[in-house]
Amino acid sequence: MNDQPSSSNPNRLRKIIVIVGCLYLLYLIGSTLLAPWAISKKAIPIAAETLERNIELESASFNPFTLSTTLEGLLVEDDLGEPFFQAERIFLNPQISSAFGTVNVKAFALEGAEINFSIEPNGDLNIQKLATMESEPSVEESEEPTDFWLGSLVIADMVVNIEDKTRALPFKETISPINVNLENLHSSREDTDSPYSFVANIGEETTIEWSGDVSLLPISSNGSFRIENLDIAKSMPYAIDHVDLDIAGSLEVSGVYTALLEEEGMAIELSEGGLNLSELKATSRSGDSFEADFPSVSVNQMEARWPQAEARVGEVTITSGYVKATRGPDGEIVLPVR
Repeated sequence: MNDQPSSSNPNRLRKIIVIVGCLYLLYLIGSTLLAPWAISKKAIPIAAETLERNIELESASFNPFTLSTTLEGLLVEDDLGEPFFQAERIFLNPQISSAFGTVNVKAFALEGAEINFSIEPNGDLNIQKLATMESEPSVEESEEPTDFWLGSLVIADMVVNIEDKTRALPFKETISPINVNLENLHSSREDTDSPYSFVANIGEETTIEWSGDVSLLPISSNGSFRIENLDIAKSMPYAIDHVDLDIAGSLEVSGVYTALLEEEGMAIELSEGGLNLSELKATSRSGDSFEADFPSVSVNQMEARWPQAEARVGEVTITSGYVKATRGPDGEIVLPVR
């Protein structure tokens, strides 16, 4: 009797390969076409109805190989129907494990965003309705915190416009561009090294730099910060209620900090603090004769602790300058303070 080799096994393997290939091809085509449609035609209208405001999206795309989603031309309006949030591009790359009880995001990027905050004369924010919306209470809250990991967060060229119409002198400022980089943010207690950096400009001269490490378990942060060339005159709309002065000058602040959220509240320590005032000038806005002029004021070796409300200053240096003031009937110096 002659044994003939069976061809059933190779045929079955070929069928399995063909079926798997067809299924994968259907997944690629279906996810590439259906995911953007679902975002634009379903998710956006649902979000607009839930948030009770107009939301528009120019386009959406989905990469089936990396499971990443890209949104372009997103617009969210405020309570008054004006643009509140706009973004040229939003990129999100979650991981498969996010579907199994953990939140793992490999990368999140926000590019060309613009946010407009305004406070109306009656004190309401332009997103007052959004800020006061009540969320549905959860049925059960897990005692264990959800595992979280964010590999990379990038915010590039963001613009924040702030306008306060409640002040006697209207306040309006633009912070731009804002660039933020954060890496390896997670909820693990074993490795708390999550470096971040924040760089922003206010106007053409003021620079804000902030960098260090941040942790979620426990919620804490440490690092250093520096603010350079801050125009003091721009804060006058908030100072006018307390002092009858016109104040001008440039401010620089720097320091090293640690912050830890404890059961009693946030504990903050400041060290190596420095404050420098350049070309500080103050003149009375009323008829009282008051004038001050200091080319340079430096406060160094500053330390502070909160909530202990402790502060120490190692050195104060004043370079020349003068103060002109009047005396009251009892010989006291009359200061233009309300």
